[in-house]
Amino acid sequence: MKQIFWKIQTIPQTEELEINSKEFNLYKEKYREHNKLETDEEVLNDYYKSGSKNPLWGKIYSLSVGFVDEATNVARIKVFKGEEKDIIQNFLNTCNEHFKASKIIGYNLSFLLPFLRSRMLKNGLKIQGLHSGLIDLNCKPWTLQGICLQDGFKGIGWWSNSLEELAYLLNLETNFIDGKDVYLNFLAGKHKELDESIIDETFTLINCHKIINGEEPCTELNSTVVILENIKEVELSLLKKLDSSKAVYSSELIEIKRILSTPKLSKKDKEIVFDLIKASLSDIDPNFGKVNNQKDIDQIINQLKQELENN
Repeated sequence: MKQIFWKIQTIPQTEELEINSKEFNLYKEKYREHNKLETDEEVLNDYYKSGSKNPLWGKIYSLSVGFVDEATNVARIKVFKGEEKDIIQNFLNTCNEHFKASKIIGYNLSFLLPFLRSRMLKNGLKIQGLHSGLIDLNCKPWTLQGICLQDGFKGIGWWSNSLEELAYLLNLETNFIDGKDVYLNFLAGKHKELDESIIDETFTLINCHKIINGEEPCTELNSTVVILENIKEVELSLLKKLDSSKAVYSSELIEIKRILSTPKLSKKDKEIVFDLIKASLSDIDPNFGKVNNQKDIDQIINQLKQELENN
């Protein structure tokens, strides 16, 4: 199964935060006691230093997507920049259009997934219909479809390594800009250095994953930086939506009911529709061929059949 890897760089969402603004007061109320902030100036400094860690105060500055060309073992990485809404929409389109059957791998998904989801909502984007590897709402760590290399390597250990620490353990050289220093480099106009950093982080993520899984690390990479503008949502067909998210949301449910309520549809035709829905929703284990979410699928199909009978 093909795998893609992703990373983000974040900065405070407001470059010139006004004292006594709604955002300032919320931040001050949340962190005043914990961070021992006595003056408004200290609140501002703390916001610019730490605000990017929380999606309430931070935003995505850049997002990288990487994969390995299996024929050449060359890592191919793209960095997307621009308005945050365009960055996110482009990532969602890319996952749903080109990598719907791929496993999505990140480092520290407990940060990445809630941050992405929160910033989607901030930008007015729908969180329904996401690629299954990007869904974390109402999930437990063990039910996530996305792969977290940090948690996977940690196993039952009580410690937690940063990606840079894991790379050191695996004897990989790195040249990262630490997350807390991203905004300082942004203010200093070091955009090229930031691009090089996220490319190196993504390359390191790929090679850490390969080494842990007993594979030869990539020695070459091909990288590009893309500035995005006016990215629109790519409308997927019903089956592609189901296949991507492995879930049925209200909009898909309405469409399914409309199709099944077509007067000319025979009983046999309806069974074919149900079979297509089952196939699209199935999350198949690549090692054992088992459908991991069979119970959920059966529940959805039974519910649909029951509602049709009642109508």
